[in-house]
Amino acid sequence: MNLNYFLRLLSDLETRLEHSLVLDDLCGILLHHFETNFDVYIKYCSNQVYQERTLRRLKAENPAFLTAISRMEADKQCQGLDMRSFLMLPMQRVTRYPLLVYAILDRLKRGCDEYEVATKALHAANRVVGECNEGARRMERTEQLLEVDSRLVYKDPDLKKIALVSNCRYLVKRGSLVQLMERKNRNILQGKQKTRNVYIFLFSDIILVTKKKLNGTYECKDYAARRYIDVQPLEVDPNRTTNGAISSLTTRPHLFLCVFMRNARGRQTELLLNAESETDRERWLSALRPPISANPEEKIYAEWDCPQAVAVHTYNKNQDDELSLEVGDMVNILRKMPDGWFFGEKTSDGQSGWFPSSYVQQILNDHVRANNYRKRLRLIQVPGFSSF
Repeated sequence: MNLNYFLRLLSDLETRLEHSLVLDDLCGILLHHFETNFDVYIKYCSNQVYQERTLRRLKAENPAFLTAISRMEADKQCQGLDMRSFLMLPMQRVTRYPLLVYAILDRLKRGCDEYEVATKALHAANRVVGECNEGARRMERTEQLLEVDSRLVYKDPDLKKIALVSNCRYLVKRGSLVQLMERKNRNILQGKQKTRNVYIFLFSDIILVTKKKLNGTYECKDYAARRYIDVQPLEVDPNRTTNGAISSLTTRPHLFLCVFMRNARGRQTELLLNAESETDRERWLSALRPPISANPEEKIYAEWDCPQAVAVHTYNKNQDDELSLEVGDMVNILRKMPDGWFFGEKTSDGQSGWFPSSYVQQILNDHVRANNYRKRLRLIQVPGFSSF
């Protein structure tokens, strides 16, 4: 990180102190630097996960580096703090700027010039903190993707390898489940079955079914786009005799059916899965299902499975929470209200807001195709389930 940017802030503050011990324009100075010099600060905080990884690697691989760092950390000027503590200081300090500006704003008279400047400084400080947090979160997510990708193996030549690392993808949930596999019986809860452990990776837009190996790798067995999956809990009738794999489970079954309406091979396949507990099953179901609105007349959509529309008329927003549209703008629709208003996000720049539905026209996309698959699934009775 280029310290010159922050030496400028320090220099401006010291220059101001030379004129007066009362910093009555502190918010103005901070506002100027928030808007001009803090991009490098955001980059530094965003790369914190890489700094920590590099520090661990150097300590493990470079004895001379470890010796030098240990000697410096032992110096009394460090006050018992290690190198990692100093690397984290910028991230910790940046969160204090909004607190400082808010304390000043709280003591100013509303409507005066200083109040307006302090308000702008507070918004700028919150923006910097937000971008630092988002950058760090984005880098941490990328690190997770890299770690998973390095452990994935593909042994099936018919299974196309996924380019897992993507700026818009992140890990949602991972864990082990027991898969019950049918052996030529139409009744999935009564037929002859066998079980095997599977390890599931649920990402923001895709789900992977893998087998965990002893060497720490994961053999990919199947995958599907998240919009092409459907899940339903299954209950075992306690008054009915069960056999096969279900009867061999050591605890009460907590089953759910996960249907890949279109898997990696372009086919429909069903997985009968068992979770460790009722809570574990509910957590998986909640993670796998799209969001549902409490208002039955409102429709909400996840970013990974939402309708799209193209603007057919220009719309100029009338309020701050609305979204201006130009003809041809592509919009992801995230909410639909019964009075004809949509909430969406433009694909070009990520701007979001409300707009009238009459200004856009919905288009055919994967969300519509997945909906068609889901409607067809509801019309047929699943006779059994397939395994890889």
